[in-house]
Amino acid sequence: MAIVLHHEVVDDRNWEEIRQITHNKRCLPVRTAKIVASQNPVYITQGLSKKSISCALKCLYQYCTHRPDGKFSRQSIMINMFVLYLTRLDCHTMAPTEWVSNIVISFAGKFMIEEQRRVHGTVTRHMLQTEFMIFAPTLFENHWSCYVLDYGEKKLYVLDSLARVHSFAKKCLDEDDVNLEILYAEVPEQPNLYDCGVYVLKFMELWEPKKEMPYFKYEQILKFHQEYICDWVRHPGNEVRETVLKGAKVWGKLR
Repeated sequence: MAIVLHHEVVDDRNWEEIRQITHNKRCLPVRTAKIVASQNPVYITQGLSKKSISCALKCLYQYCTHRPDGKFSRQSIMINMFVLYLTRLDCHTMAPTEWVSNIVISFAGKFMIEEQRRVHGTVTRHMLQTEFMIFAPTLFENHWSCYVLDYGEKKLYVLDSLARVHSFAKKCLDEDDVNLEILYAEVPEQPNLYDCGVYVLKFMELWEPKKEMPYFKYEQILKFHQEYICDWVRHPGNEVRETVLKGAKVWGKLR
């Protein structure tokens, strides 16, 4: 079977600067984040109205995804859990019209696996592992798509939000040398050329072979950008949660 995955994670972040920032903020060292598995990710909202909560979430999202500049350091750590972290520069790729980075996709896969283990006690949705369904988010010609191997059924699904227009995913496969049934799944189509990464995150989270995925309005896609960032920041396992919420000036409103 010849499948080219093009899934190299390029990490060019300044490690020394990150360690210094982490030390100054009295957070745990970057590579030794402790998983708070016993806590439930219940997001406290201090008895606020839905409108106030929505406003606070928007402030948090804008703070985390703000374009790095003189005021906002690119290496400031926004999320640190599961021995992984995202900086402001990483989170900025989740801003509207931005292209989601390799590091964010990899973090999201690890996050989904750990949440399955915490909530259900088992993992049935793997990212580049060897049991059940294997999800392989793939980058090719600046476009994200996702392959899903159903190990039990010996089927390989191609999930591509631009498949009807121009399937980049098909170019990654040597179909004559694949001893699997290849199926191009019916999935939502993206209305632009930059939201492919967010669509892949939803595929990794929701897609199943026998269930039809909903088609998303553009307003929903924008909402997904915010929800992913805010959920990751507010998770009890995030070692820098308090620092970031205070930086966004929503600590008394969101926990």
